[in-house]
Amino acid sequence: MLICLCGIQVLDLGRAETTLQSSLFPHKKLWVIPRIRHFSLQIRQLQTPNKPDSVIALLKNHGFSKTQIAILIKRPPCVLASDVEKTLLPKITFLNSKGISSSDLAKCLSKCPSLLILSLENRIIPSFNFLCDLLQSNNDILGVLNLFTRMLLYDFDSYILPNSNVLRQNGVPELNIDKGFRRVPKTFFYTPIQFKEIVEKVKQMGFSPERFTFIFAVTVLG
Repeated sequence: MLICLCGIQVLDLGRAETTLQSSLFPHKKLWVIPRIRHFSLQIRQLQTPNKPDSVIALLKNHGFSKTQIAILIKRPPCVLASDVEKTLLPKITFLNSKGISSSDLAKCLSKCPSLLILSLENRIIPSFNFLCDLLQSNNDILGVLNLFTRMLLYDFDSYILPNSNVLRQNGVPELNIDKGFRRVPKTFFYTPIQFKEIVEKVKQMGFSPERFTFIFAVTVLG
């Protein structure tokens, strides 16, 4: 069964549930996996258009183009079953308050629509506080998010911190670690075990930990 809203084909209900895990949650360690069944139930709510229509209206009012809306709602159908006032609007308002314009927000969410189903209090706000402490600038936060928007789906304490410590333990200067996160943030989101193995390979190849090329080598081998 196809659902179309405002001229946008949203999803095929017959296929949505069978592909939900692979399409929304490809990273098996993401916190959202236990909620897959919950989102599967939400899909069925889309057969009544009132809530989906309000979601689309919200996105339009915040500057999302028709193409961006189509991308956003096709990937995580559960967004259309979300409560606009209690769930979606507070997240958009918070992100705008951090200096992310409507156009930049639309681009980020088009890259990773699953951000809208993250908990504001338990994931989005703590992640921004972490990035603010690390980068000291909303513009720099937007910069790394543009490079790797999906980072907000990860637990920073389980990735950034241990991987940064591995670099420190191997003699990488703090300045290069900071520069590396700003330029190639995705590098810091390999699993810690994989990251250690990559760092060892880079050392064996003769790269000096004191040079920034060491970080790039880790990125290339990752």
